Amino acid sequence: MRRRSSWIPALVLCYMFTAFFPGRPQAFAKDIAPPESHPHSHTALIVASSLVACGLALPWLGQKIREGREEGRMRRLIAAHPSLEKELRGIAMGSGELDKYPELASDVEVAKMAVAKDGYALQHVPAFQNNAEVVKLACAQSGYALQFASPELRSDREVVLAAVAQVAYAFQYASEEIRGSEEVVRQAVKSRGNCLEFASEALRKNRDVVKVAVAEDANALGYASEDLQADPELQRVAEKAAARRARQWAVILWVANIGQRLQRIRLLFSRS
Repeated sequence: MRRRSSWIPALVLCYMFTAFFPGRPQAFAKDIAPPESHPHSHTALIVASSLVACGLALPWLGQKIREGREEGRMRRLIAAHPSLEKELRGIAMGSGELDKYPELASDVEVAKMAVAKDGYALQHVPAFQNNAEVVKLACAQSGYALQFASPELRSDREVVLAAVAQVAYAFQYASEEIRGSEEVVRQAVKSRGNCLEFASEALRKNRDVVKVAVAEDANALGYASEDLQADPELQRVAEKAAARRARQWAVILWVANIGQRLQRIRLLFSRS
């Protein structure tokens, strides 16, 4: 029996992807395909076009897959709580009042769905404030959700780093133990130098940590130990940071001023 070529189904699938983006993939593919004089140039162009089309289609497919998963989860939740479909739809959109429905607040899948849309929803699911997966989802959506996590998770390095990555000032809600972690403090002050205020006393005496904070924001020097505040090198770093910030604000104000002038010009033309 003659064996079928395994590349045929793959080529058919690639053609299907190409159908989503007619014309465009071929235009891109011609840049990477061999010249027409090559004996396999036509086949190569087909494959190259299909591969380019796959690359263009993958983000769209990924979005559709995510939507399908979310809808599948929603159907399962509605099946488990048939009388609360409207409330579940609201929670999925980030506008539901989870605190009014204890039955939903005790369902881990509902909790995940809620905090993924609004990290502050973590305050309404006390049963899962010690659940690392739920808390990480909440902190990824809003770092300030860390304040609603259990003391154990506010001492968890990974959870705090996830919150700080979303918003540096979430560091203020970390436990005393984590505030003494040089790695976490460096991550926080690198984004917002003033987070040095919430670091442990030992780290506010750490010259390297203070230098990172001051390089981001000159005002951070005010939270360092008295000895470091008088350090000439750190003072120079603060001066450079202050000058950089002043330049940034000058650019922002200049752009805003240009925008206001353009708006006035539009109004003048619209009246004429």
